[in-house]
Amino acid sequence: MEPSARHVILVLALAGALLLVQGCGGGDEDRLTASPTRIEFGRMLHGDVSERTLTLTNRGPVDVSITHVSANCSCIEHHPFGRLLHPGEERTLTIFLLSGAVGTGPLRGKHLDIVSSDPIRPHLQVELGGEIVQSITVLPVTLELGTLGAPPSLETQLVRVRPGPGMEVELVRYRGQPQEQLEIETVEVDAGVDFSVRWKPPVEHGRGRFLGSLEIRTRVSGAGFEPRELKHVVRIQGEWPRR
Repeated sequence: MEPSARHVILVLALAGALLLVQGCGGGDEDRLTASPTRIEFGRMLHGDVSERTLTLTNRGPVDVSITHVSANCSCIEHHPFGRLLHPGEERTLTIFLLSGAVGTGPLRGKHLDIVSSDPIRPHLQVELGGEIVQSITVLPVTLELGTLGAPPSLETQLVRVRPGPGMEVELVRYRGQPQEQLEIETVEVDAGVDFSVRWKPPVEHGRGRFLGSLEIRTRVSGAGFEPRELKHVVRIQGEWPRR
């Protein structure tokens, strides 16, 4: 074979190899990257919402399309964002942690999944970290008064308010609805407060199920957190007696 022919073949082979490398996005490197690779929310009071940002970058030579973003916890939400990234382009993804939708304690095993057209790693995973601290417990969530009778046959039910570990709670105010049908008294106990709830049905009452509520506002502090006011609503329900 003539030297010139061998030279042409060598040039074509090198060009083909270069195109193959470019088509693969530069070897085994990911086209889509996330920064940071772990989102840390820190310590949060249960019920608070915390916001963080995540930067997605297309480091490949062709467009990358993000098809799906999800988390393995309903406590995570995100803002809508542009899902097509051109080469070298960045997108900022805003992430929210709704601590009221997850139990207290450290966040374990929680992560964000980003599905894209990246052929090297189509599933990009970002770890989530933090700790949820119990601020206050209000139980029960729903107060069941059963079948209503005429006073004084109605039994009194209790709603208990207790602070979390290392927390202090102060009662700010409370309100029962409907006011004309609820008798509510407060009883201070160690590190908390109890609400004594009693229903006052009128002489002329309705039929079927009835609904009411107890709204409680407290101020909590301690465990390294700034004092803040919290609102809790206890659902009250029962059934009118048949006539």
